[in-house]
Amino acid sequence: QAEGVDFICNVEVGKGPVTASQLRSKFDAVLLATGAVIPRDLPIPGREAHNIHFAMDFLGQQQRALFAQNPTLMENAINFKTPFKGNKDWQLSYDGSFIDVRGKKVVVIGGGDTGTDCTATSIRHGCKSLVNLELMDKPPDSRDDIANAWPAYPRIFRTDYGQEEVKKRDGKDPRKYAVMTKEFVKDSDGNVTAVKIVSLKVERDSNGKPSIAEIEGSEQEIEADAVILAMGFLGPDPALAADFKTATTPQGNLKALHGSNGDGFVTSEEGVFAAGDCRRGQSLVVWAINEGQRAADAVNRYILESRARQAIQAATDGVKSGRIGQRGFHSSPARKED
Repeated sequence: QAEGVDFICNVEVGKGPVTASQLRSKFDAVLLATGAVIPRDLPIPGREAHNIHFAMDFLGQQQRALFAQNPTLMENAINFKTPFKGNKDWQLSYDGSFIDVRGKKVVVIGGGDTGTDCTATSIRHGCKSLVNLELMDKPPDSRDDIANAWPAYPRIFRTDYGQEEVKKRDGKDPRKYAVMTKEFVKDSDGNVTAVKIVSLKVERDSNGKPSIAEIEGSEQEIEADAVILAMGFLGPDPALAADFKTATTPQGNLKALHGSNGDGFVTSEEGVFAAGDCRRGQSLVVWAINEGQRAADAVNRYILESRARQAIQAATDGVKSGRIGQRGFHSSPARKED
């Protein structure tokens, strides 16, 4: 804000009073950096059962409740006065404003950072039990220097804060590797009661690319009365591309090149740019930082070049119309010698 940026909250472009056409008519350039918000679903038998939640619904409602019930939390977080991993001063009243898994048998499907956050949040609620299902096999303890050579991100076994909290409470790691969810079991009232899974045989080629096959006779059920889907994200809201009339990739992301050349981050629509997960798909924060910086350069270049073209066009039009003399802008006729 000190640099002159206006932050306008609680606005969802295209789903309220603010539209894409209004933004485009008011501003010289628009940068879309909305992230990948469409969660990957799991369309298997029993998916319609109650108490199966997307991760961001679970985490988002929880965070909003924390902010609402702890007025100083947002201010402290912005000013880096609050630890990132837990604070005993935070209070949370179970008032029905968020998904409550206290006393429930929770199954989190999917790993990664989002799965870890769901695991930790469930434990902090006081869930009865927690199992975290992962499709891939357990990573090795050390890096494979051939199939996973530098500079690729090292695929090694790690234990994050969420798993540590489960181990501290329950005495074991909650993760179950190389399994595929086949069905959600529900009771007569439509509530989920169990998750049917099958074990997988995971093989990797010399480049580390996996192939999976179900192991016959390995089916089993895991009791669950709350399931959280944390399997990643597919891309931006399709309504965003429709509202701005921008082209998309086959994966549903906003179509724009990456780079610092003249076409970097430019969408199919004049003056509309895209950066981050809405352009490249679900990725890491380091890419968000990179693309934010590069996209800012691209927008700045576009505005400067646009203004230069407008000035040149204005000068050209002025000469053609006679408004600008040969001696420069708004030149007066040369005085005759006495």
